[in-house]
Amino acid sequence: MILSIESSCDDSSIAITEIASAKLLFHQKISQDSAHSQHGGVVPEIASRLHAKDLPLILARAKEFLEGLSDGDSEGADFGEGFEGVNSGANFKKVDSSANSLGAESSAIDSSKKDSNEADFGKKDSRGFAKLKAIAITTEPGLSVSLIEGLMMAKALALSLKIPLISVNHLIGHFYSLFIDKPRAIFPMGALLVSGGHTQIICAHSPTDFEIIAQSMDDSFGESFDKVAKMLGLGYPGGPIIERYAKLYEAGASESSASESSADVGLSNPQKSPLVNPPLASLPVPLKNKRELAFSFSGLKNATRLLIESLESKNALEPKDLAESKNAPLHSLESSAQALAVFDKAFVSASFQHAAIAHICDKLERYFRQIKGHEKGGEKDNKKGAMREKSHDEIDSASVDSSSPIDSIDSASADSIGANHAESASAAHFSDFAIIGGASSNLALRSAIQALCDKYGMRLHLAPLEFCADNAAMIGRAGIEDFLAKRFADTIAQEISPRTTTPFLHT
Repeated sequence: MILSIESSCDDSSIAITEIASAKLLFHQKISQDSAHSQHGGVVPEIASRLHAKDLPLILARAKEFLEGLSDGDSEGADFGEGFEGVNSGANFKKVDSSANSLGAESSAIDSSKKDSNEADFGKKDSRGFAKLKAIAITTEPGLSVSLIEGLMMAKALALSLKIPLISVNHLIGHFYSLFIDKPRAIFPMGALLVSGGHTQIICAHSPTDFEIIAQSMDDSFGESFDKVAKMLGLGYPGGPIIERYAKLYEAGASESSASESSADVGLSNPQKSPLVNPPLASLPVPLKNKRELAFSFSGLKNATRLLIESLESKNALEPKDLAESKNAPLHSLESSAQALAVFDKAFVSASFQHAAIAHICDKLERYFRQIKGHEKGGEKDNKKGAMREKSHDEIDSASVDSSSPIDSIDSASADSIGANHAESASAAHFSDFAIIGGASSNLALRSAIQALCDKYGMRLHLAPLEFCADNAAMIGRAGIEDFLAKRFADTIAQEISPRTTTPFLHT
């Protein structure tokens, strides 16, 4: 078994994965969302302190789980309510660090318990950590002060247990979120990585060859959602909130849909009257007429800001006229002012989301046309579009979380773990495509890319929603590849990096 640790940003997570079957045996995650929401984004120092507090709590649970395993048993023990991810069939539940919601048993893990756990790290008996064969740890890219917390724990475990340390690139880890509980990974495969820190098109040629085809020149897809939500005063993380408000707008003339969506954003009595929507705002689709494969969201973000300011100005000048507008869903609410504000936020959210997804699909379609042979000069354009990506240290946002499960799409073919199926970058052709990263939980994005994949004969693969955001399960699954190939890190010399340094992920 491999024990994996993820602490690249604001989620503390530990998982245990069976090497032979890639079965996820244990997974627990503590989110810091509520601790950072009041600041509108991730505060590195707060994130670091919470990792230092939360990772030992999860490790204690992981050790307890391992001690509950009998020899040859991978089903584990049931530790009751509040314990998430006991085995691969367990329901995944995100725990919030600042809410102190580890469950009823969390109070039993006090300082004395932590001291005894630390003393037991190196105890080699037939139980607990002795069952582990390696420690996998996210070392790049991410927030330096967050990465270092996980690496120090990983080094302590590896040294005391005298087992190998495996260094995992966080972005490559997201690719393996597609193959949690699956012993076979697919190569070659294309992937769209969308998160709070990155927007990339990646071609996975083999386990040691991930080519970045295109990436953002400025803001990431997820980061732009966070910032638009902040402009609208909707809180953090912004991705799920913008999506919910967009759904409210799209409910249109459906009373039942309006009722369900309105409840998500706190509207009262929405079922009495349907929403009547005007057309979406005509926000610009970035780089629409540019041939190069690259993304940019700063211009769209600015256009959205101007739209918000125009609506605020109009509302301040003409509140009475707007309250009587046939396009404003005011009939069903207690306050005309409240209704107008909510409708405007839904209108802006839907308009922005539509333009952002249109931008993604525009560039993806250009890429699909290149690899299908409909356009010439694809490699040249790809290199031109491979621009600098901002690291987690340069942003104040994090990946979007979601806790609603969805089954991943089964693939028709797969390659054995550790197999090398590299192609030359210029000749890469594939029929399998995936969406990965925290923002891949956006259902509107999934739907749009599904339609695009259908048009170009691609099989779309999706990670379960609970494994879209940062998690240790994907790090453990990636670690299996390195373990079987004996690609181990220097336990003493291994360092963290806020940027990608591995040669396995390149432009």
